[in-house]
Amino acid sequence: MVRFMNKVNDALVKLLSASTDCHTSQIVELDAEEWTQLYKEAIEHQIHLLIFSEANKYGSKVNPALFDNWRKNTIFQVLQSIQSFAVVGSLLNALRDANVPILVLKGLHYKYLYREPDLRIMGDIDLLIKPESLDNAIRIIESFGYIQGKKDPKHIAFYHKQYIPIELHFALFTESKRKVAAGFNTAIWNEAYFYEADKMTFLVPSDINQIIYCCIHMTNHLGKGGFGLRQLSDFNLLVKRICETLDWEQLLKQAEINGIGKFVEVLSYICHKLFGLKIPEVIIKKYSCDEENIERMVNAILDAGAFGGKDKATSSNRSLASYISQSGSNGKSRLKYLFPPRDSLGSAYSYVNKHKVLLPVAWVHRLLINIGRRDLKLSEKIPDSKSINEYVELFRWLDVRKK
Repeated sequence: MVRFMNKVNDALVKLLSASTDCHTSQIVELDAEEWTQLYKEAIEHQIHLLIFSEANKYGSKVNPALFDNWRKNTIFQVLQSIQSFAVVGSLLNALRDANVPILVLKGLHYKYLYREPDLRIMGDIDLLIKPESLDNAIRIIESFGYIQGKKDPKHIAFYHKQYIPIELHFALFTESKRKVAAGFNTAIWNEAYFYEADKMTFLVPSDINQIIYCCIHMTNHLGKGGFGLRQLSDFNLLVKRICETLDWEQLLKQAEINGIGKFVEVLSYICHKLFGLKIPEVIIKKYSCDEENIERMVNAILDAGAFGGKDKATSSNRSLASYISQSGSNGKSRLKYLFPPRDSLGSAYSYVNKHKVLLPVAWVHRLLINIGRRDLKLSEKIPDSKSINEYVELFRWLDVRKK
């Protein structure tokens, strides 16, 4: 057991490690109630399909009702996933035939890092295009029956009654949100290569760019509530797949350029500890003497669930902590969090970009939305100063630079 993890979380990590071929199968001994807790945790981290087979070896006789339900849900979700993906190959072919350059991001590539790709849950497909191809891409996607949904300065969402949603990106992030990495919007196309899977051929970022973007994406979510074990596993398998030939010096250089140098080192060390990932000895020596902060980071991952959705109050506290850690003075930062500048407001307040005079209206609008949230109890709507301060310290230790 990792020293700072409780029994259920330790078992969860062991099962995930064995299910992703990082460690051999290890006996897991839990009682019926603990297996129920583990199942709930696995759902929160969106790894319940990935670990079912491994968990079933040790838990089916202890809690047969739970595992019968788990098995049925796994079969149902896999069949549902296969059906929702039925259009993907044809859609990618249509875009390629129309000479629309498309770079496949995140899940559609990550899923093939796993032994059973259909067990890696996906909420949507992320595609990156060059801005000049936007109109053609929209036309082709809509020809498959998709309809446009939410649009923001970097992507358009598309939805279909039958098939998996699509996020069509024409930028990875805006300069106002991530100035230090603004050049990565174009650099990610460098040395991209074609990948083949399930009778599909699609363009993906180079190995190093794939790892860099995976980490940038996680740091985005870290400031909105966090990321969980599925995202950590994706990173681990991306590195594990190429670790024998990976140019670590180049990876860390690119990570530093994009403001995530320490974050990449920390994640690598955590994956070394949890999944046995082979990493440079210099990183092991550097962080083996900083177990307190490593423990805090691991606990932040375990507490978050997939993209911070496990605990809404914790998610709110982390959002405020992220803002403070990037802005300096705690008092001024808290004030700016309540009354943010135009470029810090989300797409729900896009009317401010057209009419600057409506900024005070947006502040009130945002406040009313937070007050009216039904997913939070009244006590959870009040920021927890102790928790916020701890997260501020963690974020500053990670030294993620956005400006």
